Amino acid sequence: MAQIGEKYYDTLAAAVNAAADGDKATLLKDLDLGNDRITIKKAITLDLNGCKITGTNATNTLWFEAEGITLQDSRGNGKVQNTGTGSNNIAIVVNGATTTAYLKDGIVSGNYAVFVQNGAKAVIDGGKYTGTYGACTVGTNESASKTTLEVNITGGTLTSDNNAAIAIYRLAKVDGQWTTNDNAALKNYLTSLNIKGGHFSGDNRKGAFEVDSVAKDVIHISSGYFTSDPSAYVADGKAALPGTEPGYALTVGDKVTTDVKVEPASGDSVVDVDAIPEASKDTAKAVAEVNGDRYMNLTDALNAAENGNTVTILKAPDANTNFSMSGDTRTIKVKNGTEFNLTVTINGEKHENVKANESFEVKYTCPSSGGGSSSTTYAVNVEKAKHGSVDSNRSRASSGTTVTLTVQPDNGYELDELTVTDKNGNGLKLTKKSDPAQVIFNLEGHQTVNYAMSFGDVKGSEWFAEAVRWAASEKIVSGYDNGNFGPNDPTTREQLAVILFRYAQYKGMDTVTLEENLTGFADADEISGCAVSALNWAVGAGVINGTGAGLAPKANATRSKVAQMLMNFDQNVTK
Repeated sequence: MAQIGEKYYDTLAAAVNAAADGDKATLLKDLDLGNDRITIKKAITLDLNGCKITGTNATNTLWFEAEGITLQDSRGNGKVQNTGTGSNNIAIVVNGATTTAYLKDGIVSGNYAVFVQNGAKAVIDGGKYTGTYGACTVGTNESASKTTLEVNITGGTLTSDNNAAIAIYRLAKVDGQWTTNDNAALKNYLTSLNIKGGHFSGDNRKGAFEVDSVAKDVIHISSGYFTSDPSAYVADGKAALPGTEPGYALTVGDKVTTDVKVEPASGDSVVDVDAIPEASKDTAKAVAEVNGDRYMNLTDALNAAENGNTVTILKAPDANTNFSMSGDTRTIKVKNGTEFNLTVTINGEKHENVKANESFEVKYTCPSSGGGSSSTTYAVNVEKAKHGSVDSNRSRASSGTTVTLTVQPDNGYELDELTVTDKNGNGLKLTKKSDPAQVIFNLEGHQTVNYAMSFGDVKGSEWFAEAVRWAASEKIVSGYDNGNFGPNDPTTREQLAVILFRYAQYKGMDTVTLEENLTGFADADEISGCAVSALNWAVGAGVINGTGAGLAPKANATRSKVAQMLMNFDQNVTK
């Protein structure tokens, strides 16, 4: 039924009882608990492994009560469900002032999907939570030790069938009867509810939230998608904006402020309108940080860290994955920046139960090139460029090390040619990034997606296959009517504009389109119907400029033009 390391157990309860702190219990087949439940009081990871846990217990299916419990689903479609018909049937309860739970993924359902109570802390980072309520934060009775309840939501989908996706209330027995909110007399039970991502759907009567009056001031929303107005709870500098995803009327993003200064004088008045403030980059999915730069996977962060740097882990990695370093010989520190105990394996060395804010040292020695001598590193010299700049992310590099060069042309100029040579003056092959799907896929941290891609001309073994699969699943790219994607076809200027337009919508950025943006171009009538809105936006946002003769929408986007449009997108849209 379950496995810990190389040992197998007949029941999940037996595996949980035998587990030590830091162990992972993996479910091997579907489990029907009937009226029983599973109680976990150790800092372990429960991996659903694509299997299903079903219970009908009138209180809960899983009970979490320990510091550092993680729920994950390594295969997808794993479920925890309470199918009882009572009004209080709960799938998962997170209980107690010393309890912290990290809900990473899985499908969770019941009358209440998740109940966080009595001062517990929980992080919902992914997964789907459905039922009468998606998740509840609850204070029960009056106790100083139970006023630390904290929930952080950074991802996942919370859906209520006929109430609120998130319900927040006090609960206590008065004269033998359970009562809620003002009649419960409990004060200040919720420390904070921070929402930094996710999707929230409630019914028409209550919307996404049902919030007790004493808790409303500790809710802070900085991102996410909602079926009802979250304006009452947005964080400072944020605002509710029109939704950009089907089914979600609103999203939360940066507040747009415009200062207007009017100076009466002789002649016309002068109106000075400040630029819209910079939008912060989406870092909700970052897993690690080095020197203020965030990375979407831990390996990239480890390899970006130079000697003496600290890699701060922001999200718990899979304890069974070996993260390998490469590049120069160096010693770095790795810090646990999460709220939970972590187990991390780097270069084959397992670091177990690393507490929050604790660090450990990692020493990496570059493999020798033969004869027992150490690997040689070479200076990376960047010549001064005319009408622009070229920067390298490394000052020295050894054989096999990836060096990233960033080219920034001056205003009015564009990159025509970039040459890289070795120590003997021989030209080096550069990595091409002309495929927009691959570039965007890289920006999003190589996300894994369960999507049945049906393009007949994209094989799973192709280097760009996962990029196309992800981009198609998010409707950022699409194929032809014949079922092909055309991965080797040249990209036209209007096609690239459409891809960037859809990517901006995916990121929740401003994609306002104005028809007058195209009126000054003689070839505007050559734009394909499906690309008109995208080019309206691209011209207005400064992503694409005319060629002198017009927009040339059907012209192939040369490598330099692709680079220029991507740079314009970064400078004018994401900034």
